[in-house]
Amino acid sequence: MKRMKQLIATALLCLLFSACSGPSGANGEDFSLTDLNGKTHKLSDYRGKWVVVNYWATWCPPCRKEIPDFVKFQQKHPKDVQILGIAYEDADPDKLKRFANEFSINYPILTVDVYNPPGGILNSTPLPTTVIYDPSGRRVEKRIGPMHERDLEAAINPK
Repeated sequence: MKRMKQLIATALLCLLFSACSGPSGANGEDFSLTDLNGKTHKLSDYRGKWVVVNYWATWCPPCRKEIPDFVKFQQKHPKDVQILGIAYEDADPDKLKRFANEFSINYPILTVDVYNPPGGILNSTPLPTTVIYDPSGRRVEKRIGPMHERDLEAAINPK
């Protein structure tokens, strides 16, 4: 019951401030997480591509709002970019699969134990948070708050 009250309080803060408690701080550390189909993904698996790691939750309105832009961006850049969505919530995998289908998510959705995240995973930052790594694996941007397709384009194609 106490855990449920904490989740509800966090969701209300998200609604009030468009930012939710969830991810902070990895500096290019590798991580290994499982997607909704049981496949393991490591950040280092994607060297040679831009990697966009998006921390989000199904109950976070700004997170939900940015997903269509991530879907479009992944469609436009399948060879150069890999988006990894980290569902930063304690949710049933079937619920996450339904959500991914509803939003036509075309990139891996990874799950994490939010009460004991592994090294390389952000913690204690608002949701949504997006971290972008260049093809060499170096973190080049961390954005708290929603990102749009134009923001993603600007990050990987700086002028």
